[in-house]
Amino acid sequence: MRKLLLVFLIFSLSSCGNNDIKISAVRKSFKKSYGNCDTGRCMEFSVVYDSIVSENAEAGRINEFIKNKILEDFPDDENPDNFDELYKLLKKEYLEFINDIPDVFISWRYNFEVALECFCQPVISIKYDKYEYTGGAHGNETVVYYNFKFVNGKPELIDNPFNPRETEMIIAGIKNELRKKFKLKENEPLENAGLWESFDSSYRFNNNFKITKKGLSIIFNQYEIAPYSMGIIEVEIPYEKLPGSVYEKFFN
Repeated sequence: MRKLLLVFLIFSLSSCGNNDIKISAVRKSFKKSYGNCDTGRCMEFSVVYDSIVSENAEAGRINEFIKNKILEDFPDDENPDNFDELYKLLKKEYLEFINDIPDVFISWRYNFEVALECFCQPVISIKYDKYEYTGGAHGNETVVYYNFKFVNGKPELIDNPFNPRETEMIIAGIKNELRKKFKLKENEPLENAGLWESFDSSYRFNNNFKITKKGLSIIFNQYEIAPYSMGIIEVEIPYEKLPGSVYEKFFN
């Protein structure tokens, strides 16, 4: 069964600062499935994503970046060029699986969602949420943030932007916000909230963050700092609790 849906839901993104770059997004989706899920044998594949629309042609490079990230998530010698080709490769793997184990009834699911979380000029933050289930006790969900800054009208990926002092302050802020989130006392071990015992002593900044108007939102995926049962954990550190250089490098 094939389902290709384009939902032309246009929305304006929040902005602050100058008004040189105007951006909106079209919510689109690509969906396909194979088999009958009612019988416990099917494969579902879906991509739901916000496609950037702008008079600035360079802004379209972000769409291409995200598309490639999804296609690269599943390495294959055939190198799919689009979502339909990726679906066919995954379907091929699923058919090989059920042919090798004909007595097993199991469904595979691949769900991707890309959302424009914030546009606070000149920075844009994008959330990439991937869920996959190919058997076992539960599926796996992974969230990654990608941030871009428009420089001279061109979007540049913000990657590892912090110096050692800034990173140290961010890590301290993360621990403080986690203690608040789990209602722990100051300096109380975070393992008391269920986090891994090694977190307090050996955590290194994961560089997985969203830039917002108020601060940095840091995300931790399942198993990253805590058991699967605690889910995805996210905390926000206000800019006023970080060195002024953190805000300045994004908005100046």
